[in-house]
Amino acid sequence: MPNRDQFALLYRYFIFYKELDLTEKKADLARYLKLPLPLLNLLLKVLVEAELLEQDGQIYRIRPGQNKIDLKESTSLKNWAKQIEKENFLLNETIDNLTRYFFQEDNL
Repeated sequence: MPNRDQFALLYRYFIFYKELDLTEKKADLARYLKLPLPLLNLLLKVLVEAELLEQDGQIYRIRPGQNKIDLKESTSLKNWAKQIEKENFLLNETIDNLTRYFFQEDNL
């Protein structure tokens, strides 16, 4: 789960630069911020959803004057957490349990 410091790092970067064209530059930004690229994409999506950033294609702009927002309530973050939970289930269950789960009539 992304932490507060990671969101703050990215948001402070946007406070400084105001607007960024990330066309073919996301990987560079991820390296600079020392974040995995998929995490950077998630952070951007959550900040846009929370209306802290505006997105126009690959151009992102900070939206000034926003009130404090609980990012944990973001739909994107909740969906990501559910996906991780599903992946952990598939990775950690035994073959017998997975077979039972997938071949139960209720799950079809």
